[in-house]
Formats: sequence, C-alpha cells, structure tokens
Amino acid sequence: MSEDINIQIEEYKKKLIENPNSLIFLPLAQLYRKTGMLDDAIIICKRGLEIHPTYTGANVLLSRIYVEKQMYQEALNELESIVHSDSSNIMANVLLREVYEKLGRNLDAQKTLEKITTLQRVESVFETNSHKDEMLTSTIAEIYVKQGLVNDAIQIYQKILEAEPRNEKARIRLNELMQQKILKPTLSDEKTVQHSKKEQMQNIFKEVKKHLDNLKSAIEKIEKEM
Repeated sequence: MSEDINIQIEEYKKKLIENPNSLIFLPLAQLYRKTGMLDDAIIICKRGLEIHPTYTGANVLLSRIYVEKQMYQEALNELESIVHSDSSNIMANVLLREVYEKLGRNLDAQKTLEKITTLQRVESVFETNSHKDEMLTSTIAEIYVKQGLVNDAIQIYQKILEAEPRNEKARIRLNELMQQKILKPTLSDEKTVQHSKKEQMQNIFKEVKKHLDNLKSAIEKIEKEM
C-alpha cells in the first residue's frame, strides 16, 4: 500500500469516527477495495448502508466487491434489488449481466446485455450537454427539497455522484440531505403530504420554468452586450 493511500485511508477513518453518519464511508470502502482489502471494504459498506439504506452507489460498490470475491449469490441479491428500484443504473446492469453469466443464466445475461446497449444509447444522447444537464438536475433536486420531497432530492444527488464520484459539491449536499433526513423526517416519510402528487408536480414545473426563464434572460442580456 502506498504511503499516500495509507494517509488518505487514515484521514477518512478519522472523519468517519468523528461523524458515523457521514457519507465518507463510501470513498473509504473504495480505497479498501483498491488496495485489495476486500473484507474491510464489505464491512464498511454494510455499516454505511445500515444508516443510508437508499445510497445506491454503496450498494453497487458492495456488489462489485462480492463479484471480485466470487460471492455471486450475494452479488445477485444486491444487484437485482438495485435494478428493481433503478432499472436505468448502467453499472448495476453491467455487473448483473456478469453475475448471470457466472451462474449459467445465459438467457438472463443476454437480455441484460440488450438492456445495457439501449441504456448506453440513451446516455450518449445527453453526453454532449452533461454540464448543462447537471445544473438543471441539481436545480430540480433543490426544488424537491423546497417541496419537502427530500428522498427524491437524495436520489438525484446519488445519481450525480454515480456519474461523477469526484463531484465534491454534490457529495457535500447529499451528506447534508442525509443528515436532514435523519434529524427531521420528511413529509413523504411521515406520509402527511398536504398537496396531491399532481399539485406537487405543478409546483415543481413552475419552479423549473422560472429557473429556465431566468437563465434565458441572462443569456439574452449577455448576447446583447457582446
């Protein structure tokens, strides 16, 4: 293990001890995996998921480690659960196809491969506008927060981090929302949402439209000044 990685591991461990609810458990587990400490990585992932059970990125990492340890049944259980709740997760589907092959489920492996191909085509459509998409996605997440739909906002930030693991801004915001969820139950958790789903979506649409209108006005102003 290199000295730099060892220092980083110790730094992450210290932060996790100081704040057991922190999402720092995921990069710590990633470092353990990178250095071949797979059993330690599994332990950290499981502990983190006990506190953050909806953190899909941690489930995917745990599945990857299971595959590397040839624990295919454990990996299968994790991966099928992930794609059941998030069928568009490409990495989970890639790992699932590999597990199906290892278990001799060739028909399922072929179907999953076809699904992966479709998902990659859809992803490539948005690839050229990734920065703009991230800005809009973050905006929608914050609108969800304003509506009291913290769980939905958390899912958006988790997807951002899955695509960009080094996005520190998204990681910090996700950590804040996770802490908020622990300390204060959301409206959706309590099942006491005052507005209907239709009304919530209308409000969200208005907020997004307002954001886009402001962005358009700013662009028009810049163009006039050029």
